[in-house]
Amino acid sequence: PSIIPAPVVTYTDGDTTGSFSFTPVMNGFGTHTITVTIEDGGFDNDIGTPDDNATYVETLTVVIAPENDLPTVDAVGTQTIDEDVPFSIIVTGIGPGPLETQSVRVLATSSNTGILQTPVVNYTSGDSTATINLLSAPDADGTVTVTLTVEDTGLDGNFATDTDNGKTVRIFTVNVNKVNDQPKLDVILDRVVTEDDPEQSIPLTGIAAGGSEAQSLRVSATSSDTAIIPTPIIDYIDG
Repeated sequence: PSIIPAPVVTYTDGDTTGSFSFTPVMNGFGTHTITVTIEDGGFDNDIGTPDDNATYVETLTVVIAPENDLPTVDAVGTQTIDEDVPFSIIVTGIGPGPLETQSVRVLATSSNTGILQTPVVNYTSGDSTATINLLSAPDADGTVTVTLTVEDTGLDGNFATDTDNGKTVRIFTVNVNKVNDQPKLDVILDRVVTEDDPEQSIPLTGIAAGGSEAQSLRVSATSSDTAIIPTPIIDYIDG
């Protein structure tokens, strides 16, 4: 299709000057020829009877240089995730810009890697979607922002020469919810005792609230058959 629609001519018969104007189509570039025709009315001075009319034609070449349009990516809404739980989001609308075919890459950063680790991006140039994998720092919670950058190679097709690269940035919030980590206890080894043995004392080690937490703790124990082993007695002081 033409990158320059029909020019609009401004001219009043009898004048020695006139003008024409044109507006290139959006995102169009390339070389185009405009033909200007001057026609008189012939001996009968009637433009409507063209048999005797004379014409004069001038042409000019218009070169519309390409410009690197910004790449595209849809906005990303606020995300809410749980600490220590991997979470993925799909980002849509990724492309090099209208009518363009450059390679594209997607980058993501966290405003605070002490709360949210650097996001991991899975993206193949040419696709319109990317997967962003989010994971909190261990046992961390809070609110951070993620900066998502979609970058094309520019007109030279080279990421390394970034002065002509197009970049579109989307910033979104990630709320990392605190999760109550399971308390901890070291493995208790099985034990074999003999019938009528005296009281057995089993040490319990590695007792903790879990993660970086400091809640109160209590320890309890039950027997699957109190006729053989009565309910165990726990000796533990919180803290």
